[in-house]
Amino acid sequence: MSTLRISNIEAKSIPASATIDEKIKITNSSGDVLVHIDGKTSGITTIGINTTASNITFDANSNIVVAGIITATAFHGDGSNLTGITGTTINNNAANRVITGEGGTTLNGESNLTFDGSSSPAVLGLTGDLTVVGGWPKINLQATQASGENYQIAGAIQGVTNQGFCIRNTTDNANVIEGQATVMSEIIDQMPDRKSPDLVLLAVGGGGLASGMVKYARYKSLTNDFLFAEPKGAASLHAALSKQKIVRLKKTNNFVDGASVAEIGKLNFSILKTFSTEDVKVIEEDRVCSTMIEMLNNEGIVLEPAGALAIDALKDLKASELIGKKIVCVVSGGNFDFERLPDVKERALRVTGLKKYVILRLPQRPGALKDFLNLLGPDDDISRFEYLKKSARNFGSVLIGIETTTAGNFEKLFNRMTESGFTFEDITDNQALKEFVI
Repeated sequence: MSTLRISNIEAKSIPASATIDEKIKITNSSGDVLVHIDGKTSGITTIGINTTASNITFDANSNIVVAGIITATAFHGDGSNLTGITGTTINNNAANRVITGEGGTTLNGESNLTFDGSSSPAVLGLTGDLTVVGGWPKINLQATQASGENYQIAGAIQGVTNQGFCIRNTTDNANVIEGQATVMSEIIDQMPDRKSPDLVLLAVGGGGLASGMVKYARYKSLTNDFLFAEPKGAASLHAALSKQKIVRLKKTNNFVDGASVAEIGKLNFSILKTFSTEDVKVIEEDRVCSTMIEMLNNEGIVLEPAGALAIDALKDLKASELIGKKIVCVVSGGNFDFERLPDVKERALRVTGLKKYVILRLPQRPGALKDFLNLLGPDDDISRFEYLKKSARNFGSVLIGIETTTAGNFEKLFNRMTESGFTFEDITDNQALKEFVI
């Protein structure tokens, strides 16, 4: 390898009329030009450095001109003066678009997402329209359930059957909890002087509303107490608090459909587990019906069964617990079907003692029915009369439904029936007979 050493560079004045036509070149042993200086009539205008990969030239304006490929560990500057660079192009780009590609350097901003069935996404979050080509995607239920999420099989979705589909349980979801926490915020906004109420009563199903309100109250350091209400046939929170762990009920009564949940949500229970079973009122379904009828007749308010739970829970509180205190009852839900009203009325009459069902052993003789009817009081009314069997020679069994205006009337009626020698049985509270006969 040869080495060029310059010990001295002497500068000499050049006449104005002189020209420099020579080119100064520095080459290696192979003849490759390493450095060149081009002489022009106006003086030295360019200085260049030649490499094996590219040519680097400093022009008269001190700009760097490169011919070839540049590699470096880092580049500095904003790149605003770079030209000739090709990259990815995004067509139809706008806000809230899904970016898709089919290879190459061109991407598309899609306002609608089309799924062609060729892959199996675990989660699809959409704000626009969903178009499915070639059938709905199958979701790996084992994989999603193993991740710790709660899922439930969906019913018919726009005419699609419930095979291979699942939806996330919206009651056990952090976003749902946070969203329903706004109910507590709205309560505070409507309270006099924006002070916290003394007691808040609300129904519990999956626990999304309850946990959200409790979380907000703790975050704001509110001083109010909470009292929860659950239907007797689906008291999942009460069961979980009694065991200090989540319990899945083997059987549920779905009459109070808005709160009939077999298992409290995991996230919800993590918030509500600090409460005790005394903070949960378990209410019999028929009693809820009496509250619904009372609110309809007296207040003109139509409540669904779950919405009446909080108000019905007031019946379990002593007057001393209510007097002088600000009490808030959260009346949730609004999906009552008026076709259910006859059933609601029936249950309400039974639980308040205004309607009873009896099986009467009626003698098979002339005038026996008249004798029984004469025992009815002025406020007693027969709503159902049905022979259950007619094979006996001397007696026949009759199912009789009787309504009255005061619960105490039945005690008087039953005493008169006994004194007159009639044999009967009150089956109003017999659960087995109610399900098959009433």
